[in-house]
Amino acid sequence: MGCNDRGHLKTLTGHKDRVNSVAFRPDGKTLASSGQDATIRFWDLPPTRVPITPKPVVPPAIGEQFTVNIGIVAGSNIFGYEFSLGFDPAVVRFVESVNGDYLPGAYLVPPVVSENPVKLAGTALTALGNGNGTLVTATFEVVDVRESVITLFDLNLINSAEERSHSFEDSAYIEPSLMPTSAIVSLTPDKVDSPAIGEQLIFNVDITGGENLKDYSLDFHSDQTALKFISYTPGDYIINGGTGDGTLGTVTFEVLNVQNSTVGVSGYLVATNGLRSLPTFVSARVIIPIFGDVNKDGVVNILDLVVVASSFGQTVSEGGNPADVNQDGVVNIIDLVKIAGAFGDGTAAPLALNPNLKGVVSRADVQQWVTQAQQMNLTDPTSLQGIRFLEQLLTALSPNETTLLPNYPNPFNPETWIPYQLATSADVSISIYAANGTLVRTLELGHQPIGIYQVRNRAAHWDGKNALGESVASGVYFYYFTAGDFSATRKMLIQK
Repeated sequence: MGCNDRGHLKTLTGHKDRVNSVAFRPDGKTLASSGQDATIRFWDLPPTRVPITPKPVVPPAIGEQFTVNIGIVAGSNIFGYEFSLGFDPAVVRFVESVNGDYLPGAYLVPPVVSENPVKLAGTALTALGNGNGTLVTATFEVVDVRESVITLFDLNLINSAEERSHSFEDSAYIEPSLMPTSAIVSLTPDKVDSPAIGEQLIFNVDITGGENLKDYSLDFHSDQTALKFISYTPGDYIINGGTGDGTLGTVTFEVLNVQNSTVGVSGYLVATNGLRSLPTFVSARVIIPIFGDVNKDGVVNILDLVVVASSFGQTVSEGGNPADVNQDGVVNIIDLVKIAGAFGDGTAAPLALNPNLKGVVSRADVQQWVTQAQQMNLTDPTSLQGIRFLEQLLTALSPNETTLLPNYPNPFNPETWIPYQLATSADVSISIYAANGTLVRTLELGHQPIGIYQVRNRAAHWDGKNALGESVASGVYFYYFTAGDFSATRKMLIQK
């Protein structure tokens, strides 16, 4: 067997002294070495591989071209190669092949092109190939944008001794790219209340803002313990041009179990040029009413209390009012207490003490609710639990200390809000000074009860004007806050 000097390729360590001799097994996959330390070692050589990259292949639009690389890993004294590339001629068309960097200056045998597959081969004219590199780059033209596969098979690698070896087959999947689009695909109705077991639910699959669509692919997702997929019926949107707003089709489910669940949709749209696009998908919900969920958002929380409180004193008209929780014909404190009592029900997913909801109600509101509820002499467990919750909410809305908070936005133009907290009731005022110490404006807020004044409808508001109603100039300003014996100063910036 001849020997070709390719320089230093790899160092194998293990012998304590010099190596006397080395030999390959006939299969070329194992190297044996003997050393002066009277040891013999066997080395498993890395298997040669011929992969296709990239994976996956994302093709462009119909009529455009893309390339794949047929590489080689852990090659050894490679003199030539031959292989076949299989592909779906309904999806791609072979265009050409170009020599890679593994066998520089290699002669490429003219491709044997049939509709499918194409046979490629090359042979070295100068140096042999070792290690890793690219044998050849193949170019294809897109015929149709859809899933398919490019497969490498019947591979022969030829070494310097003209021995042929076979490597495993490889494949590269073609996955059409999904371009973002402004189109929206939604299920309507977006909410179904209280279906019965055995009832069929029919959702329209509506599209908004479609453009030049010739096809689409949709998958529907649901909790299979609650809903069973029955059928999908295409609509006439594509037939009518596939542009604008319309209905792609209808999907039908059967109710297996009465529980809260979601019907989701995913997939892609296909334009007339073959490009696939990813719209925004909007799911639908199946909702089982929760006691106390007045606003029908699937949870019982402070927002439901606010809805009831805003309806206090209303007489329930024909058809009912969800705020009349106990259905006695009038919305009052009893309904609010009943809802508060539902906060402790695990099935209601209570969010009452979520800090993001604290600004929805004031401490003064809750104090009034607690006072009224305590005067009702309610004794049933739900009402007692509701009163306890309102008392806890009152505590949560009672700051431990009086604090001046950073204004927002900051920098601002032309207005800003100044939030604060009061641990005790106090007369509140805010004085605004320019950087040179000149008084610009005083905000007299009057006597304020204990509470958190953070949201815009409760925080102090400055419109960026002085006492004469004139807009002040850009620059640094200071606001000085007093509440009883408490005072604090912060800095803010007007930027025009």
